[in-house]
Amino acid sequence: MGDIDDFQSFDRRFQQQLDRIDEFHPKDQPYVKRFVRKCDGRVKTSSMAEYLGNLRLNAKRLDQPLIDLDEDSFDEFIFELQHSPEYGRGDTPGFAAKTVQTYQFALKKFLTTIDSLVETDFSWAEDIELVTPDSTPVTEDDILTNEDIKALCDGANNLRDIALVEFLADTGARISLVGSLRVGDVDLESDQATFTPNPNASGLKGAGIRPYPIIDAKATLRTYLHRVHPRPDRDDVAFFHKMEGHGNDLEGDDGSLAPQTIRNQLHRAAEKADLEKPVNPHNFRHSAITRMRREGYDRAEVEHRVHWTVDSNMWSTYEHISGEQHNDAIFEKVGLGDSDDGPSQERQPCGNCLEPIAPYHDYCPRCGDAVTPEAREATKEATAEGSQFIVNADGEHVQLGVSEILSALATNDVQVDADTPE
Repeated sequence: MGDIDDFQSFDRRFQQQLDRIDEFHPKDQPYVKRFVRKCDGRVKTSSMAEYLGNLRLNAKRLDQPLIDLDEDSFDEFIFELQHSPEYGRGDTPGFAAKTVQTYQFALKKFLTTIDSLVETDFSWAEDIELVTPDSTPVTEDDILTNEDIKALCDGANNLRDIALVEFLADTGARISLVGSLRVGDVDLESDQATFTPNPNASGLKGAGIRPYPIIDAKATLRTYLHRVHPRPDRDDVAFFHKMEGHGNDLEGDDGSLAPQTIRNQLHRAAEKADLEKPVNPHNFRHSAITRMRREGYDRAEVEHRVHWTVDSNMWSTYEHISGEQHNDAIFEKVGLGDSDDGPSQERQPCGNCLEPIAPYHDYCPRCGDAVTPEAREATKEATAEGSQFIVNADGEHVQLGVSEILSALATNDVQVDADTPE
């Protein structure tokens, strides 16, 4: 059973680390407990769980108590983490720089926090320079395009997973935020749709508890909520909810998905779509930021939408990826550009129900009306005497009336994979 307020089980992991304090050197144990009390209320549970876990691993690798460290022995230990074959993989000695940084930071946090509680002078720890992680730049080849999002939607098992793909692509939200959203946190009835992070959730990493805009995913989210969600009238249950049936007992359950379920469903959609790009939530985040820059959002607007202060190095990366589009816009202004206007913030409405349409939709997610020339032509060709033929999940051609096909398109019933339990 999931816990929507502790989507990634940070509280449980923190308690597990508290239960393992007796694994520290006896000399360290009282100071580790004081470290926890000192940080209580000032450091998030998710961070404390990570600090304690990394501290415990450091303590196991050291041949002395943590509180006996001096600057020289600290530096020697970090050098060992970076270069010792004992910690390497294959022919590469030492941990990766990012891993070393997390161990180093946990020690620094511990020593600087207990400095005033022990006789040993740990003031030197304040000046520790953390190891710089290996560069992992975002590349153009990894960015998810509108065509990729459409392919993922086509490959998704059901409308919930389509809604999940579109929400991640639209907002760039972290998985902890997405998985902890409740029905009552999402406003889809106003002209300006918004979501507000669950204020009780852990692991939000600084996301302010305020409304954030939903632009492209609004229609799909609303269709999912009203036609597929098992408990759309319960404000306290998960927005991205377990599928009803398949052995899922919803009694006393908030319906929240496991983090791995979300990742699995994204990977399954990618496999069905033959998409080889990364589809982890983090790449959705990178892709959303890149798209926002290409559409002309400034830095403050982007940072608000993704509730993240982007550091200068990462911002330069996004600017570099978007550079070609900036050039196209400049050439267009002086009459030297192509006829294609490129990415735009503006969303065209559906000609039937006036719902704003995301650039990757061929059909309106709300009413099912064809919204692109290609979709209109396909609809004309498939229409015969007031009926249409579609291909269902079993690959069979099924004849439906016009009202039925609109409903099928809007709810994506023709793509449900009943064998998928999540």
